[in-house]
Amino acid sequence: MKKDKILFIGRKDDYYCNKAYKILKKNFTNIKVVWSSFPGEKYHRHFKKKFDYIFSLRGYFILNKKTLSNVKEYAINFHPSIPKYRGFSPTNYAIIDGLNYHGCTAHIMSEKLDSGQILNVKKFRISNKDNLNDILTKTYKYQLKQFQMIVNKIIQDKGNLSKLIKSSKKEKWAKKIRSKRDIDKLYEINLNQSKKKILNQLRATILNNSRFLPYIKKDNVKYVIIKEKLNES
Repeated sequence: MKKDKILFIGRKDDYYCNKAYKILKKNFTNIKVVWSSFPGEKYHRHFKKKFDYIFSLRGYFILNKKTLSNVKEYAINFHPSIPKYRGFSPTNYAIIDGLNYHGCTAHIMSEKLDSGQILNVKKFRISNKDNLNDILTKTYKYQLKQFQMIVNKIIQDKGNLSKLIKSSKKEKWAKKIRSKRDIDKLYEINLNQSKKKILNQLRATILNNSRFLPYIKKDNVKYVIIKEKLNES
């Protein structure tokens, strides 16, 4: 087992993050963990330490220059989308745009959100029968496979990821980065648009057990839409 110092950032109660953590434990002996819970959470004390690698899967933290400069080899993030969609809630926009494929992107982290050197992009087909929950579940499964592949490459190539970087050089990030403000707009349903567009917007925003739900606004009152039912909020 490798003795590199590892920092893993993930979500504590998430099935895929716990699977990823087990992958690390099978291959490395010196691992620190930071469990991420919500956007904008307080910076963690571990971020001040030096590590050989940082792996971030589904974490909310955006690491600053100081933290990244403390990494000897690579800080790697697993973005839940193809490079076409940067920033917040990329899967929602893949549905809105009517894509017939989606995926996930492993990349070296930099100060700027979703902008670092791309290591690998995994893609899978989606159909208009897939809802947001279906596509996210597929994304997380592919991310876990991608996570395992990256760890294997690090071990097999003794930390040299130049081959991965070279094989992914044609992959480029889009210019636009979606913000939280963009997402807030996405969840407001305009009833003046076509039925097809409304249904597609609902498909892109309704998620099982989510606290974020689409809504319509009438007389400054929000009515939340849950599986095509209206509830005043």
